[in-house]
Amino acid sequence: MAVTDSQSGGVIVDAGGGQSPATITLDASTGKVEVGDLIGYSAALAGFVRADASLNADGSDPIEARFVSLDWGDSVSNVIHVSTQCIVSGRYSGGDIGDPVYASETAGQITETAPNDSGDADTVIGQLLSADTVEFYINSRADSEAA
Repeated sequence: MAVTDSQSGGVIVDAGGGQSPATITLDASTGKVEVGDLIGYSAALAGFVRADASLNADGSDPIEARFVSLDWGDSVSNVIHVSTQCIVSGRYSGGDIGDPVYASETAGQITETAPNDSGDADTVIGQLLSADTVEFYINSRADSEAA
């Protein structure tokens, strides 16, 4: 079964095992960000936005996941707390325990299926602890892209 990411209703179970969360400012074009959204850095925008595993149509690199949002933000309140190691529950369903998760080709979301179009980001960023709970360990592996 494949995990579904509703992109809402996320609850932070563990915000980083004793690490203080970082604070970042989202690019104004990002739109609304929810708890548990994946955040990456866009070189084209020179700012933080929702991560997107897709190789962009213009040939620019995918936006690799660098953080998980610990709170919500939008173009008005665009300063958010983030973590690279945390546990998020409540916004996912249908996942298989122990399966790895990846940044999705839908901005900010996760998937159990590794993106496989040439140039897509396919780095493992966490694993399912249960059908609705993910442990993230972003930046613990080298970035990789589908061939």
